[in-house]
This record gives sequence, structure tokens and C-alpha cells, in this order.
Amino acid sequence: MAIAKQPELLPTESLVLDYNLSLIPRLKILLSFTRSDIFLKPIDEWQLRLSLTNLLRDSLAITVSDGDITVEKFKDLKKRKRVEPVASGVVYLWDLSKVERGMREETRSLNERFEEWKNYVVGKLDGVELNVEGLKLRISAEVPAEDEFQKMKMSWEEFYAARSRGFGMRNMMQRPDTLILEGIPSRWFSEPRVSSKVSILVTHSIFSKFGKIRSPNHTFLFHP
Repeated sequence: MAIAKQPELLPTESLVLDYNLSLIPRLKILLSFTRSDIFLKPIDEWQLRLSLTNLLRDSLAITVSDGDITVEKFKDLKKRKRVEPVASGVVYLWDLSKVERGMREETRSLNERFEEWKNYVVGKLDGVELNVEGLKLRISAEVPAEDEFQKMKMSWEEFYAARSRGFGMRNMMQRPDTLILEGIPSRWFSEPRVSSKVSILVTHSIFSKFGKIRSPNHTFLFHP
């Protein structure tokens, strides 16, 4: 796929694709919970989600729905040391209105403001002690590496800078111009009025938004 020169998207800006699909920006935060006292009590996942919702609302004035928070307790709690996590979770923040929107000429400053806001939110969650019905848990919060775009871009460029040549067929899946997508419903790439199967026409139309597709011989592996 030959990468086309496109205007840089603002961190709060959506990318509209064809066939009623859009890429919507959000902030994803990974959470882990460790005990902050010596007592071992059962973890109620519903109460933990509720406590997180209240913490976001009271400390950061951020409202999230139940579907934007997932938590999962580990099964081997009695075998875990005190310093080991007893539960994990993920929070998705879709409302980025607190980040001031600017014009394209202000892209740099808006990116900086978004980074500052992201670090502020993560900092407010990281290290906080959460009381869940008498159970005291300490939160560790971080943004996943794949969501740190600038760091990922720099790492990608450095990794492939010395490997721009010599990619054979055996290494096709490791080429810098190869996209691997997982966990995407195949129906997103179908023509509902024609068939429920993946449509090459729809697929090419969508991915053409990211650049000109150089070769028509692409293999798409989708699961229902």
C-alpha cells in the first residue's frame, strides 16, 4: 500500500470512512488493582465498576457509561502476594470536549493540550486508593503502548529504517506496508444488500482512505 500524503488529524477529530464507518478518537486507560491493606475480602466486580464511575465523576468531572468500564477479578486471589494485582480493568473515555478544539493551524498546540490532559487524567487515577465496600484497593493506571502514537511512530520508523530492503515473500507479514487487523467484525466489510460475506470492493474502498492501494493482490482473513 503506497501511503498518500494526507492532512494530519487533530487528536479530537474523527475520520469518516465509507459505508457508514468512522474512526472515533478516545482515550483508553489500562487499570490494575492491588490490595492496600492486609485483609483479603471478596471482590464484587459490579461494586468496583460503580466505585470507578464515582471516582471519575467526583475527581475529574467525567461521566462514563457502564459499557465504557470493564473490570475482571483474578480467580487465584488466595495465592497472590499482597503486591500482586487482584483485578484488572479498562476505561474508555469518548468525551474529549475538555480538550479545546482548534483550527488546523493550531495542530501543534492542540496536540500538546491533548497530551497534557491525557497525562493529567492518568495521573489523577494512578496511585489512588479506592474503597470498595470496605475493601481498599490501590489503582495503577497507564495508557497502552499502542495508543502512544508519537512514540509508536518513532519506534516504527527506527525499526524499519535499516530494513527498508530485502523483504521477501517469507517476511511478507512483517513488511512496513502490511496492515494486520484483528477483532473486527466481517460484516463491517460486507455489502448488506448483496451478501453477508466480505466484499473486496468495500474493503478496498475503506482502506483507500489511508492511501493508494498499490497491488490488487491482497489477502484478507476475516472471521464472522
